[in-house]
Amino acid sequence: MTVAWKFYVQQIIFLLILFLEDVPKFSAVGCYKENKGSKRLVKRKYASFVSQKNAANPEATIMQCAFVARDMKIEYFALQNYGECWTDDTLGKAYETYAKADESSCKDGIGGFLTNFVYHLM
Repeated sequence: MTVAWKFYVQQIIFLLILFLEDVPKFSAVGCYKENKGSKRLVKRKYASFVSQKNAANPEATIMQCAFVARDMKIEYFALQNYGECWTDDTLGKAYETYAKADESSCKDGIGGFLTNFVYHLM
């Protein structure tokens, strides 16, 4: 088998795995302000896709965070700082106690500086 043929077989296997894997189901909760210091809404960053963010396809960044959250058994997650994935054990209850942020602070479902766009995995 030639090197090119092996490459194509590997690509086909990768695509099959990608398409056969269950896509996580989640719902958008909303855009919330973040605090500085110890009173943060989310305290644990579990992944970052800032360098891979594609402005033409922001849903891909959200989906990447959702896949990792699902695999880590995280129920609520948030995107902040233009593509960082964050969570906290109390996020499912705590987000309601924080002020809603202006939707322009969470462009295309991704939070910006000191803002979180919160999601709930189903």
